[in-house]
Amino acid sequence: MITQLLKNRRLELGLTQEELAERCNESIKFHRNDISRYERSSNDIPLHKLEVLCKALELKIEIKPIKK
Repeated sequence: MITQLLKNRRLELGLTQEELAERCNESIKFHRNDISRYERSSNDIPLHKLEVLCKALELKIEIKPIKK
């Protein structure tokens, strides 16, 4: 699940939620509460914020067609 991936990666990088929010703030306004909410539920992460989060966590979003 994406929420667990985001949290695990943040911890892997040794970042607090506050530090991750600061990294994200270079591109778009984030608060520690946003990070906490997104780590609990992926249903409400806007795509543009997910992109910023992934960049700050040194992750890549990839969309591919489903192979039949």
